Amino acid sequence: MEEEKLSEHIEKETNPENSLDSVQQQKIEENTGQRIKDSPTSPSEEAEEPENLTRAQRRKIKRKLFKEEKGLGREKKAKKKKVHTILLITLFLVIISTVIFYKINKGISTTNIIPTGETKEFNIIARQFSFSPSTIEVNRGDKVKLTVTSVDVTHGIAIPQYGVDEILRPNRAVNIEFIANKPGKFPLVCSVACGTGHTGMRSRLVVN
Repeated sequence: MEEEKLSEHIEKETNPENSLDSVQQQKIEENTGQRIKDSPTSPSEEAEEPENLTRAQRRKIKRKLFKEEKGLGREKKAKKKKVHTILLITLFLVIISTVIFYKINKGISTTNIIPTGETKEFNIIARQFSFSPSTIEVNRGDKVKLTVTSVDVTHGIAIPQYGVDEILRPNRAVNIEFIANKPGKFPLVCSVACGTGHTGMRSRLVVN
């Protein structure tokens, strides 16, 4: 018996944990549990917190997100509309500028012509289905005088680029005058139906 008591005493001395009584162990357990409760929640636990929101709170969050998305959509539409408007205005301005530039250059090329002081006169005979002479040639800046006479039926004479369009009645001379201010080759045509060969009745004006 004495040996058993001695061995128990030795075990208690060598293992201090075994020497703690039940009250001390209970206090340790309570303190440990309190520290676990007081420790901060893990990220996974924090992430799970929104699940604990009420329906009203969730609806409020959804409405807020919806309004934000709707606002972004309106901003995008407004930006697109603004870009389209700018493009249309730019295109309109380019077209207007091109037209004005063309008209100015056209006016300069046709009005700022220095007359040569020369007058070119031609007698033209119109008959079915030709003009004689077939070609009239002048220089740019010349004053052109045409005396045109039909010797058979009613014809017409037109030079669209120079605004010429006259009716030629049989055996009646028609006088036409203009300044040759446009260089090029221009058709001189019959402008009144005069028979089956009417469409082929033409001559040519050459302005050098």
